[in-house]
Amino acid sequence: MVAPLAYATLGVNNFIADSLMDIDGLNAITLVYENSFENSRNLDLDSIFQIPDTTIPTYFVLNFPVLLQPNFTFYPPTPTNVTLGISGVELVQVIIKSGYLRFEARNRVQARVIYTYKIPGAIKNGVPFQVTTTMNAAPPGGFTNYVDSFDMSGYIVDLRGSTGNSFNKLTYSVTARSDTGITPINIAAGDTLVNINAGLHDIVPYYAKGYLGQTEIDESPASQDFNLFSFIQSGHIRLQEAKLKLTIENSIGVDAQAFIMHLQSVNTHTASVVDMASPIINHAINLNRAVESGNPLSPVNPSPTTVQFDNSNSNLRTFLENFPDRLNYQFKLKINPLGNISGGNDFIYTDYLGKTTVRAELPLAFAADHLTVADTAAFVIENSENYDPIGDGKLTLIVENGFPFDAAIQLMVLDENNHLLDSIPVAGTIAAGSTDTNFKVTAPTRSLIPIYIDANRKQHILNGKNISIQASFTTPAFPQYYQIYSDYKLYVKLVADAAYLIH
Repeated sequence: MVAPLAYATLGVNNFIADSLMDIDGLNAITLVYENSFENSRNLDLDSIFQIPDTTIPTYFVLNFPVLLQPNFTFYPPTPTNVTLGISGVELVQVIIKSGYLRFEARNRVQARVIYTYKIPGAIKNGVPFQVTTTMNAAPPGGFTNYVDSFDMSGYIVDLRGSTGNSFNKLTYSVTARSDTGITPINIAAGDTLVNINAGLHDIVPYYAKGYLGQTEIDESPASQDFNLFSFIQSGHIRLQEAKLKLTIENSIGVDAQAFIMHLQSVNTHTASVVDMASPIINHAINLNRAVESGNPLSPVNPSPTTVQFDNSNSNLRTFLENFPDRLNYQFKLKINPLGNISGGNDFIYTDYLGKTTVRAELPLAFAADHLTVADTAAFVIENSENYDPIGDGKLTLIVENGFPFDAAIQLMVLDENNHLLDSIPVAGTIAAGSTDTNFKVTAPTRSLIPIYIDANRKQHILNGKNISIQASFTTPAFPQYYQIYSDYKLYVKLVADAAYLIH
C-alpha cells in the first residue's frame, strides 16, 4: 500500500516570528529586533540629590518680665529662612511626591496660647501650608504638649527663600498670641514663651527645578535578554552586513554625557563571550537636555541620541555571529559636564529619567555552515489503532527546496513531557534550489529521501505526542553570501509504502 501521510509548506515565517521581519519591495527580508534596557538600579533621583530629614526649631525666651495681656500677639509672624541640607544641587522649587512634616509644640505659659505655623511657599490646591493649634494653659512649673504629622505629598514648595533669589532655602513663620478671655499673666525673665520643633521627614520629590550640579553616576554592570537568535541551535554564520543602534533618551532637563563602558555578546549555551570593539566604547556621547512640554499627563519631551555600531566602526558581525541570547553592559553618566549653563533652569521628574533602546537590523544575506534551527510541535495521529495491521515499510520524504542552501533534517518523536521516544534517521541531503548569477533562486530542487520504519519505530511514532524538527543548513560555496526572500518556500510531502496485513 502506498499512500500520502502529510503535506507541509514551510517559509521563513515558520522559523522566525513575523514581528522580527521587515520585508522590502523586492521581498528581501531584514531581521529587526528592538528592546529597551531594564532601568538601571543606580540611575534614580537619589544618585543626583537627596533631601535629608530636617528639624526646624523655633524658640523665644523672655529677657525681661512682662505682663501678658489677653488676645495679644507676643510673637509676630516674621519670615524666617532655613537652609535644607541638600548637597551638590541648588534647588529653587520642588513638588513633593511623598513625605511628611512632624509638628511638635510646647506651652509653658499658664494661659491658653494659639500657635500658627505657616510655610507660605508650600502650596497645594492654591492654599499655603498652615498649622493652627490652641494650647491649653501649662500647669505651674510644667508644660502642655501638642504633636501631629501632616502629609506633604502634592505640595509645590518654593526654595528661593524670603528674598526670592536664593536656593535650597525654605521660608516659614510662627505666630503666637494669648487666647481671649484670660486675665493678664505675669511672665518672668528667662521664661520660654515659644517652643516649636517642625521636622521634614522622608521627603521624596516628584519634581525639582534649579541647578542639578555636576554628578557622575557609575551604573552597576547589568544584563539584558537578547532574543533575536532564539531559533538557532548551533552552527556558523557569516553576515554580509548588520547594524546595531543604541538610542539613549534623556528625559532630564540637563545636558549630559553618556559613556558605554562595555558591551558584551553572551551565548549562554556555548559560554562564548565577545566584547564589542569600537571607538564608541568608553567615549563621551553628548546628550541634549529634555524640554518640559507643559502637559501634566506627559510633562517631558525627551531628547534622543542614537549611536550606531556597524561593519565600518566595530566588530559587530563577529559580535552577532556569536548568536548572543544575553547582552552584558555598563553605562556611566555625567550630568552638566559644562557646569550651570542653564542659569539654574535644570529640571527632573522622578518618573521620567530616560531609557536606552537597542535595535538590531540584519539583512538576511548570509553564508551558513551547518546552521541548525529547531522547532517542536504537537504531533497527533487520530485513530492510531487503525495502523496496527501495518507492518514494516518505509516513508519517503519528498522535498521541493526553494531556498538557496542544502539542508539536513532530523526528526525526534517526543512524549507529552517532551522526553525522547525515538530519533528517526533521515539520511541524505535536501539539495539547494537552483540559482541565477545573482544567487537568487529561480526554481526549486526536488529531493526524495527514504526513511525506513520497523514495527518498534512505528509504535513509537503512534505513541508520540510531540515532534521536534531540526534542520541544518549549509549555503553552497561558503562563505558566499545569499539573500533570503519572503517568497522562498520548502514544500514537503511524506509518503508511506508499507504492507497492510489482513487476517
